[in-house]
Amino acid sequence: MTASLLKGEKIVASSSPVSGSWLKLVLDETLEREQPLWNPPQRYFRGSDAGNLCPRSMSMKALGHSVPVPARVKRIFETGNAIEAVNVKAASRAKLLVEGSQQRDASYGGTLRIIRNLISDLPIAQERDIRQHFAKHDTVLDVWFAGKGKASEPRTKFIVFEHDIPQRWWKYFEFSGLRFKPDEESDDPPIFGHIDLIVISPEDGVEYLCDVKSIRQEMYRNLPPEHGVMLAGESPLMKRHRKYIEQLNGYMFSPTIDLEVGCLLFEAKNDQYQKEYWLRRDPKMQAEMLARHRVAAPYIQMTPQEVAPIPEERNPERGDEICVACNQRYICRRLSAEGCDYDEMRATDKELRG
Repeated sequence: MTASLLKGEKIVASSSPVSGSWLKLVLDETLEREQPLWNPPQRYFRGSDAGNLCPRSMSMKALGHSVPVPARVKRIFETGNAIEAVNVKAASRAKLLVEGSQQRDASYGGTLRIIRNLISDLPIAQERDIRQHFAKHDTVLDVWFAGKGKASEPRTKFIVFEHDIPQRWWKYFEFSGLRFKPDEESDDPPIFGHIDLIVISPEDGVEYLCDVKSIRQEMYRNLPPEHGVMLAGESPLMKRHRKYIEQLNGYMFSPTIDLEVGCLLFEAKNDQYQKEYWLRRDPKMQAEMLARHRVAAPYIQMTPQEVAPIPEERNPERGDEICVACNQRYICRRLSAEGCDYDEMRATDKELRG
């Protein structure tokens, strides 16, 4: 085109109609199509959902129920991840980051473990010995454990936790991914999450948990004044951002983190201004959070898994404040108030969402 202009040639516009709408539509459709209606069921709760006040909702999420968000909201989430990454890199360059702390596990009642898959083409006798050793199958985790039960069929999919493989058999397994393994000896409900980062004070060398939250400009303007160390439950952030505080509080108490003080660092998406709020972990808040999870835990740990009953204090039919704001209300109202199993929930959801 530049060459034509230099020669003085006349540029003829293309007769092909061009509309900008197709670009936005395809981008939106891709972001929305990539979000599943159902995730694989798990035997743990997500730490990011620690502020969930309803054990029934918690159980449905653990069983894999998901409500996709509009593409616009998905972009907001992705932008938030980018903002978090920028702050982690800045903390590292500033020598504030405890190296290796970014995305560290914050877990209760178990931990994320490597799983390995049995390789093919093993001698029949060797394969039979291995499958007979691991003869207890967890249908939710889709892994095999050592124990009494019927051995799996030869040449079928066979996954175990790396930690459970006797050393003499290591060479017969290949890496297959990561999966949460409940600790049967722990009294804690199974909760798993990832922290953003841990920072170290240049003044006294004390370590602090830090959670980065990116929010819309109008929400940022409505944040209360910044404050120093304060008991989590007494922070003015509790009025509008209780879930963020409960998440940070749960992470601080996590046996794998165990830090007394943390910081919520808010960043405005439009102009990147920041506000920081320092919180001391709150035992009362922690006890209430664990109590809710203990109510829901038996339902996701049983086989088959079940949806927990509707708590007495919740009412999805009568405009209960928590229920009205819950995106699972549409299916919760259709299921038995006493609870149901996984298959019934899936069948009901298929009727409603196809």
